[in-house]
Amino acid sequence: MRFALFKFYLTFSVLICLSGCIAESSFKLSDQSRLPKWFELPEGKKRSDFSVTLHYYVKPDGREARLVFKQDDRWLSSETVVGKLSGLKPLHLEKASADDNPEYEIITANGITDIIGHKGKNDLFFMVDDPAVWSELGVEKVYSGSE
Repeated sequence: MRFALFKFYLTFSVLICLSGCIAESSFKLSDQSRLPKWFELPEGKKRSDFSVTLHYYVKPDGREARLVFKQDDRWLSSETVVGKLSGLKPLHLEKASADDNPEYEIITANGITDIIGHKGKNDLFFMVDDPAVWSELGVEKVYSGSE
């Protein structure tokens, strides 16, 4: 009986892991950061009225990120973007010092590429605008009218 229960839980756990339903990690967008390119503020609204959470997933077909854009005072008004991450792990700049070496993730969703940065051991992320970082990571920076 115990072995059958163990086998059930083991099978269930493996299926959940393979389906990618459990986030590997989650982060909040820094208040000082611009919004990711996929989201726009509604007219008349302030950046401080909204939050963005980022969830990373490792799936059999590669790494994925889900960004959720939500108005802070509304539970049901949110927008989600799912994108593919470049490579097998976060990227580092070769020219950065050991003390100040953020991790970067290149994410593409809906045909739009943006770069996410993580600095330090915390639950925050930021959007990267530095053209030198884009260049060193091998990504062409495309400017839109909103930047």
